[in-house]
Amino acid sequence: MTTNNNVNEIQQSNTVYNLEFFKTAQYWNNEHGAGVKNDGSHDFRHWMVDVDGYNGRIPENPDKPFAEQLAEYLADNLGYKQDYLAIMDDGRLSFNIIENADGEPVPNGGEDMGTQLYLCDYDCHIKVTYEFTPNRERLAELLPNAEH
Repeated sequence: MTTNNNVNEIQQSNTVYNLEFFKTAQYWNNEHGAGVKNDGSHDFRHWMVDVDGYNGRIPENPDKPFAEQLAEYLADNLGYKQDYLAIMDDGRLSFNIIENADGEPVPNGGEDMGTQLYLCDYDCHIKVTYEFTPNRERLAELLPNAEH
């Protein structure tokens, strides 16, 4: 149920974009592509990789478009400095990065220097939230049994 209080709270709230990341990895070979190890043998396994440390929040900034803020976040936190992002049918963002075994982006899109590389597919789910600090009256509505 939407009340006048709820509408006022939303109008006075701060918008925050919450980012949640998921990552899968597979072998990458510069000559033969995905699913090929550095030695040329085929291995099409995929691994889920924990990337909870990349999850974050971007407060809305009316002076900077969200696309620019997101690009800065991806560059600063994941080392992703490309312009390409795909918007999937279910509303998530998707992009990929060629990385070394330490999970670091490889310069120039895949100079392997003799080491095993991995094609890492990232998904980013974005949730928009509206944050506000409730006043005394609103807290009393939320907690009717509290002393006030």
